Amino acid sequence: MQTLQHGCASQTSSSPPLPHVSRRTTKYAAIGDALLARYKQAVAAHVAALPSGAPSALSEALVALGLLAQHAEAAPLLETLVAWRLGALREAAAGSSESARRRTAAVESAFWSSVCSLAPASPAPPGCAPPVHVSEALEALAFEALLAGPEAEAAELLARALGGLAQLPGRLAALTQRFGEALEARVRVDTPAAREQARRSRSHPAPLTPSQVVALCRGLALLPLDPAFLRLASPPRWAPVRAKAAFQAPLCRLLTQLLGRQPPEPQWAEALRAVRDEVLAWLLKSERKNAVGLPLAAALLCAEMEAQPAAAAAAAEALAALVAGAPAGPAPPPRSRPARQAR
Repeated sequence: MQTLQHGCASQTSSSPPLPHVSRRTTKYAAIGDALLARYKQAVAAHVAALPSGAPSALSEALVALGLLAQHAEAAPLLETLVAWRLGALREAAAGSSESARRRTAAVESAFWSSVCSLAPASPAPPGCAPPVHVSEALEALAFEALLAGPEAEAAELLARALGGLAQLPGRLAALTQRFGEALEARVRVDTPAAREQARRSRSHPAPLTPSQVVALCRGLALLPLDPAFLRLASPPRWAPVRAKAAFQAPLCRLLTQLLGRQPPEPQWAEALRAVRDEVLAWLLKSERKNAVGLPLAAALLCAEMEAQPAAAAAAAEALAALVAGAPAGPAPPPRSRPARQAR
């Protein structure tokens, strides 16, 4: 997939007029219509010029859309782009399989680049949020693309897009729920009977593969963290029948990365302490988890100390005990062996 500097989007030339939802948006409606037309022309030129493409004009159009989104609501732009995407993909899929694959990948790259340009980089006020059905459509498309196993560059675009969408009011909770449902489906159907039923019936959900779990975690690596997501993604909570390590290790890496990106807030203290206790107890059961579990435990303990300085002493003691390989608190009494009876 050819990646673009500012995101990815695609649409056809027969688009509906840009919807206007407020006086502020109406002020910029004509500019938005013109920029969308310019963007669609740039996408078409880029796809037609493959394999080299024409990325410069498309990058300029994406920059212009991003600048417009700083002065007007992005909701109408996102809604129009979502509606255009299907037509652009249908046009790109025509022709030989290899060239169609390249065109489709370029269209998807352009589409998600546009979402990255339009999605906010910081929490957006409620008046700037797109309709719920648009946000849900974007999130569903992103999860579908992640589960399809995107290349590294495409996965990075999806992560940026989801990170921006999560800044919209109410969308972090929705993404947390969607992620939890995907994990729950993986655990619920990971039994011999369920796997056989999934093989025979297309309507029955197939269990996520380890690579799909990794892809989902990479796609959520730029989300803003909150206590609900922290509790949901706690690795000890998820124990499928098969390939536990392949399932829990990506969750460890995801939480470690999120905790390193975002300073904790005081109201996180209870969730941090609860997840920390789960992870420490989980690690003490087996040393094989230390490679991915110890960095997460350290990140949790450091975040807990930062969120609640009064708990610094207890958290530091727990961290020292973990590094030393012993549980925190008094050591258990030694077991007494029964005396051997004389023969």
